[in-house]
Amino acid sequence: SDLLRGLCELLSQHAPQMTDPELLVHHLAGLLAGRGRMLLVVDDVWTAGQLEPFVTLAERVRVLVTTRNRLVLPEGHEQVRVDALDDQVAAEVLTRGLPPMSGEVRRRLLALTGGWPLLLALVNARLAADVADGAGVDAAARQAITRLEQAGPAALDVSDTDQRSKAVRATIGYSTQLLPLRVRERLVELGIFREDTEIPVPMVHLLWAATAGMTPVQAQQTCERLAGLSLITLRWADQDHQVVVLHDVIRAFLRSLDGLGDRRVQVNQHLVDHAGEVLGIDDGHWWRLPEGHFLWDHLAFHLAEADRKAQLAELVADVRWLVARLAHGGPLALEADLAMSQDARAVATRRVIARAGYLLGELDSPQASESNRLAHLSVLPHIRQQLNVPGIVERSVLVAKWPLPESRDTGLIRTLTGHTDDVTGVAIA
Repeated sequence: SDLLRGLCELLSQHAPQMTDPELLVHHLAGLLAGRGRMLLVVDDVWTAGQLEPFVTLAERVRVLVTTRNRLVLPEGHEQVRVDALDDQVAAEVLTRGLPPMSGEVRRRLLALTGGWPLLLALVNARLAADVADGAGVDAAARQAITRLEQAGPAALDVSDTDQRSKAVRATIGYSTQLLPLRVRERLVELGIFREDTEIPVPMVHLLWAATAGMTPVQAQQTCERLAGLSLITLRWADQDHQVVVLHDVIRAFLRSLDGLGDRRVQVNQHLVDHAGEVLGIDDGHWWRLPEGHFLWDHLAFHLAEADRKAQLAELVADVRWLVARLAHGGPLALEADLAMSQDARAVATRRVIARAGYLLGELDSPQASESNRLAHLSVLPHIRQQLNVPGIVERSVLVAKWPLPESRDTGLIRTLTGHTDDVTGVAIA
């Protein structure tokens, strides 16, 4: 749903006030239909669930799907077979920057990696490191073959989930074999972050300072070492900010029993606790986070991952966090935070946001925006109780004497926005 919302916002310049994937798909289809002939590319699909939200779009626009697993494709599609990297291109990826390699070992490595660019890049990076340390390229390649044959399939079919998992496990194990244990542990800890997230390098340092006492220089060097082995991507998000990005396949491995395993909860706890110490934030005062900080969008996720259910429940019940989150992320971001908690207060608040989120946007001034948000949130008993405590909010608040319509009408599930023309038909599914 995050991807669909992002596409809708990119096309319309307005964030959609909905989170249901089916509703977002229909909204996106309407936006695309109004832009003439369009082609939507859905890249690197592995499961039917990943593709399902986009199937509806095929009725209105051209949808191009790239996948290695034909079983995920719907009936009636037009199939264009595009082979994996041909041997010549795959060999170029495998041997890039290396001395000439014998044909026999090259062919064996190509079979073991199945022509998969991710695995080719990992093997190439490890071979380059071995050669830089003085190994002959064929000797290093034979060592790679031995390691991959021991732990992975004899010849990789990337459409086979089990073979793919074994090959990834074997290749990452081979790539990290020469790393010191402390560096391998730091790599695994990166698996706590959300999928498809650009992780600021200072946030990586904060994590590793918590788990291993690393300095910023040590963290930077470790990132560069991991990037040199193609285990992470290290890039500049803009001229001032460098970020770490994990391939989703590598992240899945890091989060498996072979990676984080039982440490996931503990590592998340270390991150949250150390972040609070570094930022000078007492427990429950996360609404004081600096402007633009990574944790605005990720704190609720890491509290949930840390099994801090009580702390998460108090966070999303705190009126100061709710108002600040609306200002820093909007109703959909707040609704995503609330969905992390099963606390009764979070469930009630999420219901109000779904109904009245479209009324909680920016007004003429920050003060007016905050007053409006507080007025709508005050329909919730736990919020009204907080507003009666002196000092909780900095200004006077108008509190509704009678329930507002969106809180009183129990039949209203969600208010949809974006359509301003006449309604000529309604479909209920």
